Amino acid sequence: MTIEWDYFMVDLTNGIMSGFVDFFFRDIEARGSHHIPKSGPVFFVGAPHANQFLDPIVLNRHASRRISYLIAKKSYDRPFIGRLSKFSGSIPVARAQDNAVRGIGALKLADQDVEPLMISGVGTKFTEQVKSGTLLSLAKTKVTAEVVEVISDTSLLIKKPITDEESLEALSSGKGIGFTCIPHLDQSIVYKAVYETFNKGGCVGIFPEGGSHDRTELLPLKAGVAIMSLGAMAANPELDVKIVPCGLNYFHPDRFRSRAVVDYGKPITISKEMVEQFKQGGDAKRAAGTKLLGIVANALKDVTLTAPDYETLKMVQALRRLYQPPHRKFKLSQIVELNRRIVEGFLHFRSDLRIQNLSECVAAYNQQLETFGIRDHQVQTTKMNRFRATLRFFRNVMLLLILCYLTLPGLIINFPIYMAANIVSKRKQKEALATSTVKIAARDVISSWKMLIVLGLGPIIYYFYSFLAFMLLPPAGAFFCFRMLYFLGTLVIVPIISYCSLRFGERGLDFYW
Repeated sequence: MTIEWDYFMVDLTNGIMSGFVDFFFRDIEARGSHHIPKSGPVFFVGAPHANQFLDPIVLNRHASRRISYLIAKKSYDRPFIGRLSKFSGSIPVARAQDNAVRGIGALKLADQDVEPLMISGVGTKFTEQVKSGTLLSLAKTKVTAEVVEVISDTSLLIKKPITDEESLEALSSGKGIGFTCIPHLDQSIVYKAVYETFNKGGCVGIFPEGGSHDRTELLPLKAGVAIMSLGAMAANPELDVKIVPCGLNYFHPDRFRSRAVVDYGKPITISKEMVEQFKQGGDAKRAAGTKLLGIVANALKDVTLTAPDYETLKMVQALRRLYQPPHRKFKLSQIVELNRRIVEGFLHFRSDLRIQNLSECVAAYNQQLETFGIRDHQVQTTKMNRFRATLRFFRNVMLLLILCYLTLPGLIINFPIYMAANIVSKRKQKEALATSTVKIAARDVISSWKMLIVLGLGPIIYYFYSFLAFMLLPPAGAFFCFRMLYFLGTLVIVPIISYCSLRFGERGLDFYW
């Protein structure tokens, strides 16, 4: 009975969240969903991790399996997100960086030549802040050092010598360098939960890049996906865990009513030889994990669109639009696949002078489009006489006015939600940029918070309008039942008006462009 109730809550939560995602996105397409095994343990591996809140829901949209996602414990403990995560069967993971504390004092090298593993402290309290296994993150660098032994408040040993020249210079200075203490965490509880899910034939979802980001390339993958997969099969010889790479491809992910394509790759089968190598421990275990992680990384590259930078991505998208035959509309999945092939070809031949010249021409073309404020398809349609152009202009103006009139009620109703979503998401964007080293413009944060504001504030606003109808619309002295009819009617009509206005607004934007 408990299991059935848990399944009911998971399905109900996923259904509600899927509805909200359909409201946020205009279209979500799936490619390769037939690759997903219908039964047995499956490890869904998603990338790029472009949106902390939306990625799991979008990945789950066409998976046809119940997926328990690994979620940062910091998010799991939050009131609203945590409750949704619990209802959907997520597994909390404590991240070391979430428990990091600023170190007291500064670090110095005792003697770089004689004792490269010995670290001295200036005003430090190592015995209170540091333990064996703690990582010391040096300030203003990406260098970390693992502590092996704490000798005193001002002396400790690290596992490997520091080789970064900038860090060595700072450690050798008189003032030393500041640091952050990142504690070692025991993830045995997480592994146990994952193994139990696999043993029941269930599915687990993970985003192996770690945190969300808005870069055009994949970040280095964390080893957790390999360790958990091999560990589960090592613990249960009868287990056959399949790894399904999932590419999440968004079109303007920070914008409301954008589009997305989920690309499910072919399942990865883990060989018995790799599992046996993992069981040996030590270097053999690390080699098996590294090998599997490399296989997963290559599989993700086959289902994701990655580019060295945004300029390359803009050029590739322009090439795809120019390549597209006139009067033919590609599906979203076809657009993603074509973009991916163009990126692959460009990266392979980018040293060729012809490709470099083409790249420069496309960049100049993009600049001209921005200067004149037109789109690709409008370049060919501008060749018409003045009479036809005038007729088309007035027709378009009339249709736009009609669509704006039909959209206006929804804009007025949802104006508080739009304003709150815009203000909060911009504020969270600034906070994320101040604390992250991998985000470019924190677009992932914008879309996440817009969705959360819609989820939290939308029902409140609609109930408020219904309460106003309950209090103000009925004639004075009307019976309670009539007031309740006004309340329930408004509660039904307002969301319908909002949705219809949204659709009319989309049609107007399509027509405008």
